[in-house]
Formats: sequence, C-alpha cells, structure tokens
Amino acid sequence: TPDGEGHHAHTQQYKRRVQYLTFVEIRNIASASPKDAVKAVVEKESAVLAAYNHQGDCTRLKHLVRILYNVLKSDEDDLATRIIGQVLEYPVFSMSLQCMLMQMPVEIMPHTVQENLQYLHYLTEIGIFAIVRVPKAIVFSFPKLQLEDAVNRLMQRGEPLHNLKRQVEEFNMLYDQQRDLVLSPQISSPKQDPNNVTCQLEEPPEDFHTISISPEADEINRAIKPFLRPNVIHGGYRDWKHYLDVQFRLLREDFVGPLRSGILCYLDGMRGRKLTDVRVYEHVKVLQPVCLQNGVGFQISFDNSRFQRVQWEHSKLLIFGSLLCLSRNEDFKEIVFATVMKREADLLRQGLVTIKFEGDVNGFEFDPQEEFVMVESSAYFEAYRHVLEGLKQINTELMPLKDYIVSCNLVDVHLPCYIRAHANTRLDVGAALGLKKCTSVDVTDLQTWPRLSATELDESQLKAMQTALSQEISVIQGPPGTGKTYIGLKIIQVLLQNRSVWDQSTKSPILVVCYTNHALDQFLEGIMESNAGEGRKPKMIRIGGRCKSEKLSQYILYTHVQDYRSRRAFPSRMHQEFVGSKNIMAECKSKIEYAMKELSASQNKVLNLHTLEKVIDPFHAFQLRGGQSQQVGKEMEIWLEIWFPTLTQSADALAVAMQQSLHFTTDAESDDSDQFVDVDEEARLLQEDRMLAGEEIEFLPHAPPQPVSDAAEEVAVPLTNDPDGYQVVQKSRRERDRKIKRGMNQVPMSQTEAESVQDVHSLSEQDKWRLY
Repeated sequence: TPDGEGHHAHTQQYKRRVQYLTFVEIRNIASASPKDAVKAVVEKESAVLAAYNHQGDCTRLKHLVRILYNVLKSDEDDLATRIIGQVLEYPVFSMSLQCMLMQMPVEIMPHTVQENLQYLHYLTEIGIFAIVRVPKAIVFSFPKLQLEDAVNRLMQRGEPLHNLKRQVEEFNMLYDQQRDLVLSPQISSPKQDPNNVTCQLEEPPEDFHTISISPEADEINRAIKPFLRPNVIHGGYRDWKHYLDVQFRLLREDFVGPLRSGILCYLDGMRGRKLTDVRVYEHVKVLQPVCLQNGVGFQISFDNSRFQRVQWEHSKLLIFGSLLCLSRNEDFKEIVFATVMKREADLLRQGLVTIKFEGDVNGFEFDPQEEFVMVESSAYFEAYRHVLEGLKQINTELMPLKDYIVSCNLVDVHLPCYIRAHANTRLDVGAALGLKKCTSVDVTDLQTWPRLSATELDESQLKAMQTALSQEISVIQGPPGTGKTYIGLKIIQVLLQNRSVWDQSTKSPILVVCYTNHALDQFLEGIMESNAGEGRKPKMIRIGGRCKSEKLSQYILYTHVQDYRSRRAFPSRMHQEFVGSKNIMAECKSKIEYAMKELSASQNKVLNLHTLEKVIDPFHAFQLRGGQSQQVGKEMEIWLEIWFPTLTQSADALAVAMQQSLHFTTDAESDDSDQFVDVDEEARLLQEDRMLAGEEIEFLPHAPPQPVSDAAEEVAVPLTNDPDGYQVVQKSRRERDRKIKRGMNQVPMSQTEAESVQDVHSLSEQDKWRLY
C-alpha cells in the first residue's frame, strides 16, 4: 500500500515464519563435522539460507563460508548444489564476500593470516565445485577478481600459499570455459533472423533415417558442432520430413550433448573433480561374454574404491539402459559405446556389471588384461532410444493431424472424423453429466446440451467437455485441483458409452498416456469405477511396470500373457517359432560357454594341439605334430619343455618315452618313475586336455601316489640300456606351474613375427612361449 503498512505487515509475517540463526548456532554448525553440519542444514534449511541474506561482521561471514565448505565435503552433491546455487544469488552475500576479500591482505597477525589462507582455500574449493554445478551463479555473482587480488597480494608479501595458487589457477581455467558457455547461445542462429527462417531453409547434410541412434566416435572427438535446427515457434514446418528431421536431431543431441561436454570437461583437466554430465569409472576391464535372456553381453570390472558408500540397491548409477563410453586411453581417441544390460547390487559392490556394446565394434578387440576409462552419461539413454526408433519408423503417408502438428494451423480445427462421416451425430452424455435419464445431444450444437445448472460441472468444465467431443484436437489445461483428471474421466465415459457411434467395428482402442505411473494408475482406476462400457466393464491393458494398484493387477500386460500361455491360446505357428528361437538361443549359448571354458583354461593351462590347430598356422601345426598324422596329445607340453625339458637322439626313443610317460601301471617296471610323477595330477591334466578337445573320456586307473619332493627340480629316468640313450626329465608339479605362469606373462608375438617363424623347434624357450 502507499503508506507502507502492507509491506510492514508482510515483513513481520516473514520474520515470524523464518527463525533466524544466532551467532552461536552459526558457529556450532561451522565447527561441526561435514555429516553433522549437513544434518543441521537440512533441519533448519530456511533459517540457514536466511543467514546468508543478512549482513553481518567478518567473523560471522567466515563461519558461513565454512558451513558451505562442510556441505560441499559431505558428498551430498544435490544438497550442496541447491544450497550453494541459492546462496550465490543473494546480492548481500556476494557484496559481503567482496569486502572480506579486500580486507584479508591487510591483516598482519600470523594467526589471522593463516586463518585467512584457510578461508581462501574454502572459497576456491566452493568456486571449483559450483562453476560446474551452477555456472550461471558463479559467472554473475562470484567475486573472482577480489579472490585473485587477495591471493596475489599475499604472494607479494611472501606468504606460503602451498597449493592455493594451483587451485586458483584451476578455478580460473574452469571459470573462463563456463563463462563462454553461459554467455554464448547454445544453438547459433543469425541474430537478424528471429524466426530462424534462414536456419530452417538450410538442408541437412544427410537423411536422419541413416543416423545411428547410439553415438559414434567422431561425434565425441570432433570439435564441429552437430547440425541442428531449432523448433519452429512461429508458423509451421514445410512438411513431415522437415518436422521429423528437426525433432530427431534435437532429441538425439539431448543425450549426446551431455556425454560430449562431460568428456571434454574431463579432458580439460577436471580429473578427480565432480562432473555433472558424466560419471567416471577407472581401471575398467572387459572380462568375458555372458549369455542372458535378452542377448549376449559382457561382464566388466571397474575400480569401486570411490563407490564404497554407494547404496547400489537404490542408486541411479549404472542402472539398466545407461549409456557408457569406454576409451582405451585417457585421450578418448579410440572409444566404443555400450549400455548397461544387467545390474546386481551384490556384484556392483564387487565392481562387476554386465554391459552390451552398441553400434559398430568391428576392429575393436578386447583383452581381459587391458584397462579402459569408462564414463556414464547423466542422460538416460534407454528413454531416448525407443522414441528415436519410433521417429525413424513413422510412415508419413499414414500420419494424422498434419494440419496441427506440421502446419500448426490451430484456427480451423476440424470436427472429429466420425462426426464428419455421419451428419447429425448424437451422443448420450446423461451419465457423464450426472443426469438421471438418458440425454442425447448433438455435440456440434450447443443448444441441444443441458443447462449448466442441471449438471454436476462448473462452466469451464462443461466447456472443456464440449470442446473435447466436438473437435479433432483439443487441449485442456489448468492449475492443480481444477478437475483436469475429473473431466478426462468424464470424456472417456462418454466415448465408452457411445462406442457404437464412433467405433462400429469395435477395433479402435483408446490410448491413455500419463507422465507418471501413479497418475496412470489413478486414471485407470477411475475408468474401472465409472463402469463406462455400454453395460459392461471396459477391457483394458496396462502397459509398463511399477504398477502398485492391486485393483489393476488383472489388467497388467504380463498377467494377460501368462493367462494366454496357461490356456495355450497362442497360435500353433507362433508357439513353434518361439520354441525354435529358444532352441537356437540355447545352442548358441552352449557354444559360447564352451568357448569360454577353453579361454578360461588357457589362462592357467596349456591347450593341446588338437584345440590350437584350428587357429594356428598349418605349417606350425605340422611341425609340432612331428610330421605324424597320429596325435599323441602332449605335443605342446613337450615343445614348451614342461613335459620333457631335455630331449635328444632318435624318434624311436622319443616314442618309447611318450608311451612310458602316458602308461600308468603299478607293476615293477614302473616303480622307479612312479615315485617322481604325481599320477593323480597327470590324469587330471590329461582329462582337462581331452575335455577341451570335446572328447568323452573315462578316468584312468589311479596308481597309489608317492610323495614328490618339490626341492628336486628334475630327475633322470633311463629308458634304454643304450649308454647314449635318452634321459626323460619330468619337472615337479610346483615347478611346472611356476614355469607355465612365467611363460604366460611373456609379451605375445605380433602377427608379423609369428608368420615369419620358419622352424618352431629352433626358437628359444622364451620365444616359444611368445609364439604360444
């Protein structure tokens, strides 16, 4: 009011509503641990925020800065973002900070100087956090110049700044980057063209149908901006193609953009900082394929040391469908994209999750020992994927409502098609309006409708119903509590009770789409309770999960599918195709699991030649087999010198040695060797080799095992009476395992090196393992 009484009353009311913190309360919160400080801030949030919007002395201001720092260090990112963003918008706080920073270099007392250095550190940390989370608040409100001046003047006085200078430099770099983004438009368009006419006339570089839905590597690496045209807000689009192209590219950039900007921030020196657009996972390894019901995925491991406090059961990290980007190096030059295929809280706590690679991964080989850097986009890819696929599949010749969606002509709204087809169409609206008797009206003639006073509706509600039933398209909007859901149910009731008028074949469903699952459940329950269906309950199917309504349990899609299966209501052809597909999947799964067993065994055991000759050079296989067609089974172990480390002389003696080494008996002839060979172990190894070759075997007869001395590295066993004959040397089991482990750690030969080997037997022991 002019005399100010209204303003005074409002101020008094505000003071009664907000309880201001005392100086002691502010000091106690500032000196508390981050966890306790957050608890106090949450309990008294309005009072805490009011303290920042109130002038005070320098000591009080320092305590308030310390409170922000405690909130920042509590790992409650959302709370810190909200509090810091709101506080920085208070002009009082910004001006107070400037005054405090200008006074800091004047202080000369040692304890005061150290305290000031500490608070400069707090401010810099707050600035680094907020420049990413709330860049606009920092760019327009943070006293950056005063902070730099205070640090420079302290440096001139010779004060030890430790890492403060480095932090300020990092803040300045981030500030400059964010300032350019904040002050420049997201999508550049000619300033002289406010309606984007020039931009809309520009032809796209390719048909959007050819663009992959998942991102591509060059979209992340290149500095070129993607081709985007803004939505047309004045006038209409040229045609369906123009409309769909604009929507597809904008929607796709909505999830690609955060991933690109997050990776760029990571590359620009923000490692170790909290990024808003991406989450970073380090030391990622692609372990092995995993067969699931919805396809083949890969289990990966990641360093979970930074996620020990995460409650994976309720966390939004690595949820199903999240978009991931894996890079071989930290420069993100070689990248591949994936989505989370399956998550289990227990495995996530161990740093394990199953992913599915997206797009083209040909030529991108994975080594289980190779480490990647992985980033997860904050944009939920799965929500975009299906909409983008739907935009691609739209048949523009069959799309309705072109006049309103494409041409944006909302002046001449047509009648519904069922009314245009049948003149003087009448609908019974009595039950929907709360009338006791049947009331048939011509929806296009307002004179035939009942009087407002005779209905259960108010004026705006009745007008909304009339518009919805008499126009091809309509929008009903209003603030909460005005009856939008109520009118929506009334319209559904009219349509269902008059179904024979607009859907004589009873094949046209009504689609109900709601923003939340809760809203959908409420609306469907309202349809059930209305009993609108020409004397019978309406048939409904609720699509989607998270239905918490017991009343709708019988209408859930999954329930219908299970009912069809129990009644065997599916057509026989569909059932046969389903069973055939399941059998193919089972066969593929069996092959993959068998290959994985082979790969797993190859990490600690030597594969036999029968398994390897499928993939190695045929000439090398011939040399390893010794030119014989008969397979002995131990060619690789003999060659790698873990079965017979020293072999000389003739092939006949070698054959005798092979036969005696593979013939397990308990007679007197083999007593000398049995004490040196662990028969149980050798039988197990032979069984594993046979199993890898895919053969059925029976266990060999077990001779009583004799103790083996690990100290004895090799033992000579005479095989012939010839003084110049062979000596067969068998390594102890422990030494054998150590030798395999050392050999497996050798750097493998390149393809070129392997192809250049002419004689596999002439290689050194180290090169043999490298070739293996």
